[in-house]
Amino acid sequence: MSLDEFVEDQTLEEAEQEAESLMRGYNESYRAGNPTISDAEYDFKMKLFADIYPNNEYLNQKIVEPEPELGGKTVKLPRKMLSTNKAYSHKEIEKFLNDCTEVGRRLGVKNIQFRITPKMDGFAGFREDSKLFTRGNGTEGGDISHALANGLQSPQFEWAIDSNGPGEIVCDKAFFAEHLADYYENTRNIIAGAIKSGELDPKIKEAIRLGKIVFYPFNNLGGWLLPKEKVLENLEEIWDEVVANCLYNTDGLVLECNNEKIKVEMGCTSHHWKWMLAYKKNEEFHEVKVTDIEWNTARVGRITPVILLEPTEVLGVTVSRCSGHNAGLLMKQGINAGAIVNLTRSGAVIPHVVSVIKRSDIISMPEKCPSCGSPTELVEDHLMCNNKECFAQVEGVVEHFFKEMGILGFGPVIVKQLCDWGYDNIADIYDMHQQDLYNVIGGKNAENLYNAIQSSKKKEVEDWRLLGSFALDGIGGSMCEKLLQVYPLETIFELTEEEVQKIPGFGFINSVNLINSLKRIRDDFEYLLPMFNVKKTVIGGIKMNNEVSGKVFVITGTLLSGKREELHTKLKELGGIVGTSVSAKTQYLVTGLNVGAAKTSAAVKHGVKVISEDEFLEMLK
Repeated sequence: MSLDEFVEDQTLEEAEQEAESLMRGYNESYRAGNPTISDAEYDFKMKLFADIYPNNEYLNQKIVEPEPELGGKTVKLPRKMLSTNKAYSHKEIEKFLNDCTEVGRRLGVKNIQFRITPKMDGFAGFREDSKLFTRGNGTEGGDISHALANGLQSPQFEWAIDSNGPGEIVCDKAFFAEHLADYYENTRNIIAGAIKSGELDPKIKEAIRLGKIVFYPFNNLGGWLLPKEKVLENLEEIWDEVVANCLYNTDGLVLECNNEKIKVEMGCTSHHWKWMLAYKKNEEFHEVKVTDIEWNTARVGRITPVILLEPTEVLGVTVSRCSGHNAGLLMKQGINAGAIVNLTRSGAVIPHVVSVIKRSDIISMPEKCPSCGSPTELVEDHLMCNNKECFAQVEGVVEHFFKEMGILGFGPVIVKQLCDWGYDNIADIYDMHQQDLYNVIGGKNAENLYNAIQSSKKKEVEDWRLLGSFALDGIGGSMCEKLLQVYPLETIFELTEEEVQKIPGFGFINSVNLINSLKRIRDDFEYLLPMFNVKKTVIGGIKMNNEVSGKVFVITGTLLSGKREELHTKLKELGGIVGTSVSAKTQYLVTGLNVGAAKTSAAVKHGVKVISEDEFLEMLK
């Protein structure tokens, strides 16, 4: 199947429905251990599908790639299991190392090391003593404890620490090649057969008995422990050693910061841990001619370009389009019809323009929104439609809500039907009776959608997730969580921009966007809030102190009130920032006994206020 099948000879709705059906089929067979296309091709099509149809309901499941349902009930995992962010160049890895090191510097952590381990290619799982679970969607997984009862164990090595925790269910690749390749297409087939419920294939049962199919805890991976300066220096050598010697299939390396304080501080997104990174490779480039630019309006009014290309085979997949990112970038690069670009697929997955070989003679962009026809405006690098009644924006906001809330069935086709009938905001849709839905949608779909809405009212939902589902401009779920760690949900509509800016992580732009968004959603949000079973965020994840929050403190000298680390912790709890050296960005130098002359001189030079330990403690109150 070429990628053009997504769009050729079909209406947009038909193309999207067919593309979604194909992706669901590929994913089902892939996750069940019987892939109909290669891993690389599946990943590529999945990324392209997301690029073309970013609001499709199927993508709701892709925040964390789900593992297969192979029997057993769905349960809440003992702890969150997220995906791993990916990098394909040393430059990206260097940025990751610097980010971790900077956090360590602020925390006063020295001698930071990074652990490098193979990225094993199997089925992600989590073990807790006699229980074993699939990763599922990262929060809930399938109970496959029956696999342990069938003899599945962890490999026994001298360095083994603990068989519990997250890990990968894998099959010995040499054993597979010698004994099982004639019967099974790949190791995923074998693993799927090993963890499903019911009677096992005798060949799989023997492989389990021999310890050739195992649950490998990440705790026991060992690996390499290196300081930042040695990571890039040794990375390719480690890659070659892993490829040559790992017992199991691998598709990269995993780098993680080996310091718990830094891990806690960096945290995660809804998709991945920020203190961990997977390194993959891609080394194929092609010169390709640009045939046209396609423009699409997103829910926030941003009009994004897709670069249409002469169909070109890259790593076994026909590529005919890739993201143009934003209008400003296309103008700077001179990309339009007739341009010649250097194309690659990042990590053998995502088509990406590396450079422009020949600029286009015509540099232009639409003067009217492709969705509603309103005049466009270039704001910094982004082409914008400022018509809040724009069809794409209205429909996008509705789709975003259902996607973020995990309510299936409300894809672009359904949402467009609802909006066309006048049900163009969340409150109106939640007020619909089943007969109303039947009048719009018809058939069994109406009943399913009505039941999905009613179920969403009963299921517990975090307050930050509910707030983030209302498509706040530039504010995602993690920012909503930070907000609600400081201010209760009931009070946020009365906040000022100044109050929001004092919350760590909120700058001027985010604060303005949040206040404007809250004004826009207030009526609908307050109307809908009582309908949901809301789980409140615990206040105090970050405490506010107007004298401390957002300000940089450097503490020096011998302290009488306690350990320096304890004061650093208290300072951060109040939203303050711990500095290690005095600079122009420092607001306060806190001085204990026996203070060195260097820091006080730097404070004088940069106009930093010098305060005593007692004055500092008074501020913390």
